[in-house]
Amino acid sequence: DEFIYYGSVGENSGLKRISKDGVTVEQVMDYENGFQQIFLDEKNAYILESIEGSLVVKELQTGEEKELFSSVLSYFVDEDKVYVIARENDTPYLFEADKAILQFAKQDLSFTPISIYVANEKLYLAQQGDYQIVRISDGVEEKLPLYGTYYQVIDDKIIYLDSTTYFDS
Repeated sequence: DEFIYYGSVGENSGLKRISKDGVTVEQVMDYENGFQQIFLDEKNAYILESIEGSLVVKELQTGEEKELFSSVLSYFVDEDKVYVIARENDTPYLFEADKAILQFAKQDLSFTPISIYVANEKLYLAQQGDYQIVRISDGVEEKLPLYGTYYQVIDDKIIYLDSTTYFDS
């Protein structure tokens, strides 16, 4: 409620936070390589170093790190699961694991995914090629009339950058 968190690169790279009044800036976590994306829960930081880089889980208490995947395009962490889009033999696949165990299983899809977002127990994946967003609910795939790789779901509304208008931008 009091801080905005952000990633920084270069000197003192890692996770920082600034108070909403702009007075206090603090280094929360050092990460010398910087990162593309980070997600924190009560115990761990899930860090994607770069697109097609490694996804690392770092235990916040001990600082111990473990690589979960390499060649990662996208990932998402919710209360119970970790979802990863990673290349295997040059083809992206969706992998899923319970957070407590972190044993990943490849998920069968009728398309090749390149990005993921999860909201209200529904998966939103952009498919390779035309970037059409596919919603998966209870195992049923539904192609939405939306195209993009940058999107979020807030209150069952999808906010996205339209790749048909801003292709390759």
